[in-house]
Amino acid sequence: MSDDFPPFPPPNQRPKANPNQGMNDWAQPADNRPPRPGMFEVEVASEEEVQRTVLFYRLYAGALIVVYMMIIAAFVGLSVTTEDSELIFQTIIMTPLLLGFSVFQAITMWMPRKKWAWVSGMVILGFGISSCCLPLALPLFMRWSKRDFKAAFGA
Repeated sequence: MSDDFPPFPPPNQRPKANPNQGMNDWAQPADNRPPRPGMFEVEVASEEEVQRTVLFYRLYAGALIVVYMMIIAAFVGLSVTTEDSELIFQTIIMTPLLLGFSVFQAITMWMPRKKWAWVSGMVILGFGISSCCLPLALPLFMRWSKRDFKAAFGA
């Protein structure tokens, strides 16, 4: 052991923790200036921007519902005309799954401006980003996730 460092003080002699120091240091600049105006305030997007984004979301969700219905029709049409057990099994699995997604998207198309509605829109757009709908879903997802649009939904 080296004599370069003093021994660690016992618990009763340690300095007390400063309650104004720690987790919230980022909120106050180092030179004790007040935070910038608007640093924690989020402006709500204009009504026109919100309506336009919701309209594009409804068009996107409606288009996906149509695509899902076409896939269901293709599965059912092919499974009726063939005796391939694998295709019939895929039809049995995919039809309820795609119907469930279609119902969920139909519900979210006409949702009110609530926090849960914003989250459900993010879920639908997240599913779209992970599929071939990426070119349509990504710009809408980026707009949907902005703070001002999120504030319009109360989230």
